[in-house]
Amino acid sequence: MGIFNTYPDGHPVNIASEEVKIDIINCLSERPLGVGASRMNATSMCPLNFDFILQIDAHMIFEKDWDETLENEFLKIENNKVKPIISFHTVPWTPGINGEVFINNLIVDPYNVKKGSMYEAPVLKYKTLEESLFQEYPQTWGENQKWEEGEEYKESYSVSGNFMFARASLFKDIIHDPRCYWGADEGVFAMRAWTRGYKIFSLNKHIIYHLDKGPFKDIPEDINPIKKDWRSLMDTEFQSKHFNTYKIIEGILTGKELGYWGAPSQELLDKYADISGFNFKAYYDRIKERKLKGE
Repeated sequence: MGIFNTYPDGHPVNIASEEVKIDIINCLSERPLGVGASRMNATSMCPLNFDFILQIDAHMIFEKDWDETLENEFLKIENNKVKPIISFHTVPWTPGINGEVFINNLIVDPYNVKKGSMYEAPVLKYKTLEESLFQEYPQTWGENQKWEEGEEYKESYSVSGNFMFARASLFKDIIHDPRCYWGADEGVFAMRAWTRGYKIFSLNKHIIYHLDKGPFKDIPEDINPIKKDWRSLMDTEFQSKHFNTYKIIEGILTGKELGYWGAPSQELLDKYADISGFNFKAYYDRIKERKLKGE
C-alpha cells in the first residue's frame, strides 16, 4: 500500500502494520500540491512486480469482499482481449453527528457494507457542453442508465480519480500530469489512456463509496466541518497561481500539445472526442465567446 500525504501543520501520517506493508511519503507543504502531482507520486510507489493497482481517495469505504469482486470482474473483461481500466462514479456515504455512517439515508456498518445496491449503478459520462461551461473544464459525472438483465459492465470514456483499478503497468505507461492541479485531470488521463489502447468500464456494482463533501447528516451547513476542506480554505491569491492549469488542460484536449502528455496524434484525439461525445474545440470556443460577451 502506498500513501502520499501532504500535510501543512507538523502532523505526518505514521501507520504501522505487521500484516500489510505500507509505504508512506509525508510531504510538508503549506498548500496542497494538487491532484496531478499527488496522484503521480502515489502511483509511482507501486512496485514493478505487482499485478494490479488500485487508486483511491483517502475517505472511502468498501463493500464486503470488494477485492475479490473487483478482480473477478476485471479478469472477465480482460478475457475479451482488451486492456481494461475499471472506474466509475462512486456514490456517497455521509457521516452522522454521533459517528454513524449513512448511505442513501440508511445507517450501515462501514466495516461490513452488504453486497447489493442502494442506488442504480451510474456510468461515467461527460456532462454536456452547456453543463460544463461554468466549470471552465470538461467535467464527467455518473449518469444512471438502464442495465439489461445479466449485464455486468458498460464501456465508458472517462475515469473517476477517486477510484481506478487496472494492471499496475497502466501507471507506468501513463504517469499523472503534475501540471493538472485541479479540474479535468480525470478527462485528460482518460483521453491519454484511450488513445493508447486502454478501454474504460463502469460496473453494475458499487464496491466502494466516497465521502459526501456536503454537510454531516442533520448538521447545519454553516458549521459543517467537512465544508472546511482545502478547496474552500484556499485564498484568492493562491488560486490565481493555479489558473494556468486550465490553459494546460485546454492545450492538451484541443491538440495544441501532442505527445507524451497529450494524445499521440491529432487523429486519435479526434477519434476520442467523437466516441466520448464531447467536442473539445467547440467547448473552448464557446468559453471564449462567453467571456467576450461578459456572460
